[in-house]
Amino acid sequence: MGNCCYGSTEADRNSGKMGDATNYRADGVPIAKKIQIAPDLVQLEFTTGLKYEGAVDDGGFREGKGKQTWSDGSTFVGEFHGDKANGQGTLIMGETKQFTGNFENNKANGHGVYKTEQGEYVGEWKDDQPHGTGTETRPDGTVYEGEFVNGHKEGQGKLTFPNKIVYNGSFKKSKFDGIGTYTWPDGREYIGTWKDNKMDGEGRMEWPDGMVYEGQYSNDQKHGKGVLTWGGDKKYIGEWKEGKQAGVGELHTGNKIQKGEWKEGKFVIIETKKN
Repeated sequence: MGNCCYGSTEADRNSGKMGDATNYRADGVPIAKKIQIAPDLVQLEFTTGLKYEGAVDDGGFREGKGKQTWSDGSTFVGEFHGDKANGQGTLIMGETKQFTGNFENNKANGHGVYKTEQGEYVGEWKDDQPHGTGTETRPDGTVYEGEFVNGHKEGQGKLTFPNKIVYNGSFKKSKFDGIGTYTWPDGREYIGTWKDNKMDGEGRMEWPDGMVYEGQYSNDQKHGKGVLTWGGDKKYIGEWKEGKQAGVGELHTGNKIQKGEWKEGKFVIIETKKN
């Protein structure tokens, strides 16, 4: 299903988006220009192209509300404490990426909203990654509501697709993994185990006409032992391979039981008895 958030704010900051002004001082990079707008309000321009306009403390470090601008046009408007982004703020990167929410030590932490041309995430953050509960919405209408761990859909969640298909269950690394329910618009429903986005393990599939399969799955197909019930009084108990009946099994119809074996796609009857 893909990672959350279409490239997190962490990736956008690897180029130094929220670099400390103190780093410039510590590295010996001089301030190219300093304009004192008011007693506690300055405009700073660094030789790296970084610009800051806002409140500072007695030592000249960013403290309070301010605006920081990078040479590529990206901007941060919000609260600074300890010369870092701490508190509420908005980071705008280019024309399509915007994060609004809480910052802690220059990283998104707490509640925030991240918007890009690929969609929107609203929820909890930890160190620039979605972490906790949140909602991810794609432009095509796909919506995920649930838990995130380090930027991945992980834990319990609900994924709704534009065609009304719904998965409700366990996720791991943004994939269906564990116990979950998958429902189709035509009424089909699978309840069981998943692995890497595929039905795998024990499960139960129901069809709108009343047909039911209960048994083993592998790689999205009936595989192993299972029971197929249909038509009210018809039942097949036996083995399956890659979605088809295979090996030995029993066919129950009314009060008759036929034991047999599948050969070349045909059920060869070995024994018939009354139920």
